[in-house]
Amino acid sequence: NMSFNPFPIGTQLQLVTCFGEQFTGEVVTYEHSVKMLMLRYRSKDSKSATSHNHCIVNLDYCKDLTIIQEAKATAEHQPEPPAPINVQRLDHRLQQSMEQRARLMHTRSERGTPRGRQLFQLLSKHFGPTELAWKHNKIMVLQQLTIVPPYRMCHIFGAKRSPKLLHYVQRLVKQLDEQAA
Repeated sequence: NMSFNPFPIGTQLQLVTCFGEQFTGEVVTYEHSVKMLMLRYRSKDSKSATSHNHCIVNLDYCKDLTIIQEAKATAEHQPEPPAPINVQRLDHRLQQSMEQRARLMHTRSERGTPRGRQLFQLLSKHFGPTELAWKHNKIMVLQQLTIVPPYRMCHIFGAKRSPKLLHYVQRLVKQLDEQAA
């Protein structure tokens, strides 16, 4: 479906986003269905004339757009159109980002004591934050062990299912006690 493209590849634009960001550059691609424009612009930081950055702008979030120069479309110098924007990939990245934030929220507890939060951080380094969770003021480890306040050796429960895990977690609790001493 080759519909009218208001921003052919190579068109020089200046635009200002509703966040106050200003870009001046050349259109790399425009995806009409999602109003996404990819712009290549000179890097302000680099001294090199060949150093460019790219930005993707949603035109719904533009407050000003000026066409500086129309693209020169000659038969022998027609630029190769880039691949269309992969909206599914962008959706997947957004989903992953939201899941990562949700996991980070699991690492926070308003009810955990400072020692509990310290222990949670120490356990996170060994097991990774996805294997730990707060359940009120209790720390859940690999969904097998529960550590309750005040988070000492004798406050680790669920050991019958996994004695090796218990021993490992006890060593980490002891390590925390030694650091505090």
